Amino acid sequence: MEIEELNKLLKRRYKLTIIITMIVGLLFPFVLNWLVMIRANFTVAGTPETWIAFWPSYLSAIASFGMIALTVITLSYNNKTLSNNIEQLNELKRQWEEEHKPNIVVSYNMIDNVAYLRLVNTSKTEIRNLTISGDFYVDGQNNNYFDLTILNQFNIDIEPNGIRNIIIHPNIVPISNNCYFILHLKSDNMEEKEEKVYCNDVYTIGDDIIWGKMINAINRIHK
Repeated sequence: MEIEELNKLLKRRYKLTIIITMIVGLLFPFVLNWLVMIRANFTVAGTPETWIAFWPSYLSAIASFGMIALTVITLSYNNKTLSNNIEQLNELKRQWEEEHKPNIVVSYNMIDNVAYLRLVNTSKTEIRNLTISGDFYVDGQNNNYFDLTILNQFNIDIEPNGIRNIIIHPNIVPISNNCYFILHLKSDNMEEKEEKVYCNDVYTIGDDIIWGKMINAINRIHK
């Protein structure tokens, strides 16, 4: 908004400058003739013709100086505008990169005693060839309650804003909140990251619908 107001102000000043310049240009010959013809009360070097010849060079030098000053002012303004535009472009670039930077969020979930890890791609970029490894901890101590070697079997692709679920135990009772996973995630287009996932039970209606048939199949297998 400030740039638009500044542009309007500069346009008004340019118009005013042009009008004043035209008026001065029209009146100057008459004023110069009048000044040259005035009888001076002091000694003047040269004749009226000499002074008439002097003024074009003198005024030309002033005009050149004015053009240089105007150029410097215009360039300074343009540089400021360019700097603002570059800052805006950099901010847009940063936002675009943030939105398209591959990122995975992991949570621990349970439905009907089936424990699984939910992987959510929170970015607008596909996650390719995701690999996961990690350990399970109880009260800060490494624990083998979950066999996380199953994670080594997966190389996962996840579409933008997509979700994947990995079953890590088919029949488990709720566990305490003092338990957590330390997981290492890496993909072809994402830097390796470490994520701490607490074992807080999460129940969602969507998961219940999606997982219903699979859970029934698992229960039939283990009967």
